[in-house]
Amino acid sequence: MKVLLPISLAFEASAGRATVAVARGGAILAMTEVDTAHGHAAWIMTLAVDALAKAGLGFNDVNTVIAGRGPGSFTGIRVALAAAKGLGLALNLKPIGLSSLAAMARHDSDGRQPVISIINSRRKSLYMQGFSSDMTAVGDIIDGQIDDVIVLARQFCTAGHGSIIINGHDAEQLAEQMTAKGIAVEVGHGVSPSAADLCHYHHDNISINDGLEPLYLAPPLVTIAMPR
Repeated sequence: MKVLLPISLAFEASAGRATVAVARGGAILAMTEVDTAHGHAAWIMTLAVDALAKAGLGFNDVNTVIAGRGPGSFTGIRVALAAAKGLGLALNLKPIGLSSLAAMARHDSDGRQPVISIINSRRKSLYMQGFSSDMTAVGDIIDGQIDDVIVLARQFCTAGHGSIIINGHDAEQLAEQMTAKGIAVEVGHGVSPSAADLCHYHHDNISINDGLEPLYLAPPLVTIAMPR
């Protein structure tokens, strides 16, 4: 008898785009996205409807709801988590929250080299975290600058790793600077967090659920509208 693998629906909006993916087991059936830094709330459920339609499925076919916890855009993270929470309530499912950086690292992990994943904080800094070859997080998430990426890379080299993989924001530019400093580095294909990466990471780590608490590394920027 043929066993049907579970259907996952994932939301990711922590960076400059919003993405929704539908997966059966570890295979992506469809992904939709809108490339915009703002307005994710207006798009997120439309993207979900469209992704499910492309996969020939409906909301009632979904077995697992996943959301990226960030770090990244304060509003974008909240949009993805709120969508997962609301859909989980509607479908009587417990939503799964995952680190967007960990999902990015899994995108390029080859099981031999460590990976450093980077997300633009949009606050003139970089969110980064290193992962060992077996995808274990090494240290906490850092909110820093280019020099901090290089320090993190040197730590891996000091630990005996011949080379590392770097992906995410400005990875090619950073790799050039590392190479100039004698650090052996490869540039991965992951550019920014995506819902497809969340589905793959969940498939490989089925027991991990970090909850729906957002990974905020800085307070939200609040602006006051001046009277005209």
